[in-house]
Amino acid sequence: MTKLSKVKQIDNISGVPLLIERYLFYVVNSDEICLHYIPNDEILWKLISQEKSKVGLDRPVLIPFDEDYLFYCGVKCIKKIDRKTGELISVVNDISLGNTPYLYDNMVKGMFFDKDHNFSSAIIDLEEKTIKKVNLDTSKFNFYGIDAYTFMLWDDTEISIYNYEKEELLFKIDTESLVNPEDPEFDEDDVSIVGEPLKYGHIFIFSLYGTLVFGVDATTGKVIWKIDTASGNNGGMMSINDGILHILNYWAYYEIDVLSGVIKREVDTTKILDVMEFKLLSKHLITKQYIVALFGRGNNALVVLDRDDMSVKQTIDLKGNVTPKNFIGNNNLIITRNKEGVLDIFSFNE
Repeated sequence: MTKLSKVKQIDNISGVPLLIERYLFYVVNSDEICLHYIPNDEILWKLISQEKSKVGLDRPVLIPFDEDYLFYCGVKCIKKIDRKTGELISVVNDISLGNTPYLYDNMVKGMFFDKDHNFSSAIIDLEEKTIKKVNLDTSKFNFYGIDAYTFMLWDDTEISIYNYEKEELLFKIDTESLVNPEDPEFDEDDVSIVGEPLKYGHIFIFSLYGTLVFGVDATTGKVIWKIDTASGNNGGMMSINDGILHILNYWAYYEIDVLSGVIKREVDTTKILDVMEFKLLSKHLITKQYIVALFGRGNNALVVLDRDDMSVKQTIDLKGNVTPKNFIGNNNLIITRNKEGVLDIFSFNE
């Protein structure tokens, strides 16, 4: 029985699409922000962004806020939009947002590039259209907002947690302290952070280039657990579902309790590689019985795996390169967008 079926293709897509339940937000024809209701195949509203973006690139980024708003983070502007009506609420120009900001009320906290390409940490008031720069360690570009007062910065080997208002460093974690450099298999690259962390409440899950995956309590700055996996470079190969961390890497599939780090299940996945002619890329969607995974490099495919025995049930050639950021899924829907700007909508039957 077919599990995945393609229901629609949309061309000329820019940026990273956003799926909320059965509502899909995307930018088409370089400047048209759209809300698409998938069950009726209906465009509910369309807003011209006044900013041209190149097809296939990862800008703009669309970020949900509360139940009513949408943030459009473009190459040179930030817009707040009523996501039910498409009405433009406010806009701040000449600034580009970094990854994973913290949003509340009309405030945006995060890392930014200004019109002169200067990189800094700042608080943006969308209502007053003011930008307040914050004096922090801007050598670390990676930013993750924890709450209205604290946030996390990280680079290759260091994680820092700051108080935003006081510009104060609260905690620092050096990833080199988590491994044994005397291990004969140790490599200097093994301590480098790969991909973005996963957030579960106040716990953040990080992956190193080596085999280590670890959990950090953002309220204490402590590493609360760490495990070695069968394969390294787990960044982007992880997801959290019902308090369980799922890792699907090159050699094994794991189910791990997020709070304790206890491994609940470990399955050898090398037989998948025997079936597929390409390596696992990373991103996946967990359902009750199946895993829908993004496979391949260069030319990607969707692969449906049975969670019981990890056997391959179905494959679909995506006919293009899809990065993990542009693979999203929920409510039995899978969305992919390749580098040529082709967006595909798939339905999934459990």
